[in-house]
Amino acid sequence: MRLKDRVAMITGAGGAMGQAIALRFAEEGAALVLTDISENRLKQTEEKVASLTEVVAIRSNVLNLSEIQEVVQAGQDRFQSIDILINVVGGVRGA
Repeated sequence: MRLKDRVAMITGAGGAMGQAIALRFAEEGAALVLTDISENRLKQTEEKVASLTEVVAIRSNVLNLSEIQEVVQAGQDRFQSIDILINVVGGVRGA
């Protein structure tokens, strides 16, 4: 329980790597704020970690600033702060 009393936000939480990270952090005691562009994959990850820890899961597109701000706000509303950010996605706008 090395991450007890910590809150981790994981973008791309619905993908294989994001889900694996979410599970490991939950096992280590972290509360989780999860987001992914795919609502179905996000829900699968949420269901896997919900029995291990407190979790907030919100679908968002990381390229949309207002959507990410909503995720951060929801995490802060639930847990007061976010201690760790894990970005498991990448996105590029027109160069």
